[in-house]
Amino acid sequence: MAANLQGIMTKVRRLTRTPSASQLSDADLLDYINTFILYDFPEHLRTFNYHDTFSWTCNPFQDE
Repeated sequence: MAANLQGIMTKVRRLTRTPSASQLSDADLLDYINTFILYDFPEHLRTFNYHDTFSWTCNPFQDE
């Protein structure tokens, strides 16, 4: 399935079992998708828990 807005809307409708706009309006669906992308999705991608500082010393003309 294509990763465009229409594909996302179709996938959400299938997951929530609300295939018609009379059950879940397109405006509400777009609002839910937008809210997820703005607020929830960045939390799923947060990798700062694994953020460490590395340091090393390099010797000139040494490749290993």
